[in-house]
Amino acid sequence: MSLRTQVFLFVTLVAVSAVGATAWLSVRLTASRLERSLAAAAEQDGAFNETIRMYGQNHGTWEGISEVIYAHFRADPQRQRIRLTAMTEDVIVDTEVLAGRAARPVASRPIEIDPRPGLSLRWNDYPDEVARRRRVVEAIAQYRRTVGVGSCRTRSGLPAVAVERDAEDLPRVTDPSDPADHPCRAAGVTTAAEAAQDAAKVNECPVVPSGGGRCLTEVFRTRISAFSAVPVNLYRGALDLPTLRSVQGPVAFAAGGVIVVALLGTAVIATRIVRPVRALTAASARVAGGELGARVAVGGSEELVRLATSFNWMAASLEGADERQRRLVADLAHELRTPLSNLRGYIEAIRDGVFEPTDDVLGSLHEEAILQQRLVDDLQDLALAESGALVYHPADLDLVDLVEASARAGQAAAEQAGVRLVVAPGQRLPVRVDADRIRQVLGNLLSNAIRHTPAGGSVTLRAVADGDDAVVTMVDTGSGIDPGDLPHVFDRLWRADAARSRDTGGSGLGLAIARQLVIDQGGRIEAASEAGAGTTMTITLPLRSR
Repeated sequence: MSLRTQVFLFVTLVAVSAVGATAWLSVRLTASRLERSLAAAAEQDGAFNETIRMYGQNHGTWEGISEVIYAHFRADPQRQRIRLTAMTEDVIVDTEVLAGRAARPVASRPIEIDPRPGLSLRWNDYPDEVARRRRVVEAIAQYRRTVGVGSCRTRSGLPAVAVERDAEDLPRVTDPSDPADHPCRAAGVTTAAEAAQDAAKVNECPVVPSGGGRCLTEVFRTRISAFSAVPVNLYRGALDLPTLRSVQGPVAFAAGGVIVVALLGTAVIATRIVRPVRALTAASARVAGGELGARVAVGGSEELVRLATSFNWMAASLEGADERQRRLVADLAHELRTPLSNLRGYIEAIRDGVFEPTDDVLGSLHEEAILQQRLVDDLQDLALAESGALVYHPADLDLVDLVEASARAGQAAAEQAGVRLVVAPGQRLPVRVDADRIRQVLGNLLSNAIRHTPAGGSVTLRAVADGDDAVVTMVDTGSGIDPGDLPHVFDRLWRADAARSRDTGGSGLGLAIARQLVIDQGGRIEAASEAGAGTTMTITLPLRSR
């Protein structure tokens, strides 16, 4: 029986016992008390919600609200959990965190608290349209001053100043009795530019009494939103309701029997799962801390074996992806730093008048830009191939035809270099590969062979069958490769002569790309060489069953 089945049967037994014992007691004892508790909590919650709203309205910020909320939490005999978040769900305050407990998901619906005050103009006090609009502008400046002083003092750790409410219930702070050079003294003072913007927005409202009044209220709301505290969501969740405490005695008696059964079953299962789970937890923490080489031992029940195997596979994938990313960044930095600095130097010299933008100079810059673009394209192909994201289109074809086509494509370069290109005749070799990718491989190898073979030399291509494999060899009579360099010929960005320019030395990516393209199609590529005696490149691909 699998571990999953054992846990399922055990949990079912415990659940039936627990529910049967506690449901009858809970329903009888908590119904009436729950109603009274909810009514009292609703009344207290309303007053507390208003306290939160007034704090945000008077201070213009939610900084410092944690002290208010935690004081209320500690004074609450029920110790109801309080969680305050922005509309983006970013947590501002959570009493569980403040109390040193791990925060849990919140199941209750949030209460939206908007600290921005409304503006209810008493139209009889402002019969003149000009006075009415002037009052809106003054109200915006009044609230800007209130939240400016409040937020400044809060962030400076100073006591809050007293906030009054005017006849229209709009908060107003009197000038604080701070020194004239105190930074909060001038906080929130409306500048001339802000006053002009406020007046411009107010004057956009129509003069019609009904529409104009609604528009003025909306303008006030919009303008203060730029500096007032943002609306928040308030979650309330009971951690220890009175109704639960009221049934502790009866429930404890019934739960005692459940605990005995649970302990007996858990003791048997825990010995089998705790140790590997702890090892997996520790390994997960190490991976999260950046130690991507962490692995866990595979063993135990069927489920734990699958879990450990999946974890090791995940860690290996993360380690490989991280290594590929590091190598790619290092390669790019190494290859692009110097040429880009040269490009920048030439461009700045042209801009400063040191060099004339002649056709030769611009042509040289253009050639360098093309070389860097080729390098970026090669790196992208290699990155896609190494990550398994490169798309292949395999088809049934004759490998000899591909070799001959690649030789024809390289004939012009060989003639220009004075190198004789020879294709040895061979029999038909049926393979299933991506023709474009194999021609790309052959083209890279042929380009390297021609580049490193002096005039008068030769490059010979031959395709033959060797058991179940098709083997393509490319032999040149060039300078060859030093034995110490031979293990690195397929490394990225490697060139035998580090001082060689890219005009003659390539980007150093061709062989790395060729190797990956061949491996992805079930083959392998090898190099054999001796300094001064030429180089032999061998590509092995599986033959298609005839």
